[in-house]
Amino acid sequence: LIACSSYFNHSLVQMTNEMKIDEAQFQELKDTVTKQAEVIQRFDKSVSNSDVLEKVSSLQNELEATEKDMDMKLRASQETVSTLLNSTLDRLATTVSAAEKQIRYEVSHVKEDVEKYASDTNDKFNMENSFMIYQLAGTITLIASLISMWHMTAHLRKFQNPSVQRKILAILMMSPIYGITSWLSLIFPKSEIYLGTIKDFYE
Repeated sequence: LIACSSYFNHSLVQMTNEMKIDEAQFQELKDTVTKQAEVIQRFDKSVSNSDVLEKVSSLQNELEATEKDMDMKLRASQETVSTLLNSTLDRLATTVSAAEKQIRYEVSHVKEDVEKYASDTNDKFNMENSFMIYQLAGTITLIASLISMWHMTAHLRKFQNPSVQRKILAILMMSPIYGITSWLSLIFPKSEIYLGTIKDFYE
């Protein structure tokens, strides 16, 4: 496209220079004819020279031929300029269209990459968040179970009132069972019904 524009500008400058040269020649011929006409008018009444008349006629013919030649060159230059301009515009339109398609493709590709990255990031964040929840719930369940086990072992070491302490041990066992079944239900939501059945069965 740049090469075509440079060629077009070079051709336009060259044709403009040629037209200026032709115009200068035309103006020079016109001035010469004008001077000859003044001379003829000055001596028309007193002098009748056939050579002068022939020269004037020759100059007029040359002037007309120069005008026709300049007109033809001007038309040819206009046609050349029009052809080059149309060709340049067509190439420019093609280049712009291709650039627009490339830009749209790249924008679409970047948009897809960003959406995919956002989706992956959200999935990772949700996974990490869920893992933290599982870990926190498991830690609390473990602490509650250890506390219950500690109290249960204390009662078992001093098992002096069996009828009452059995009920206390049964109540203390509820904390680990409830905690473990609830924690497993959090990790495995599909098993919540079965784990709830175990809890209800213990009750």
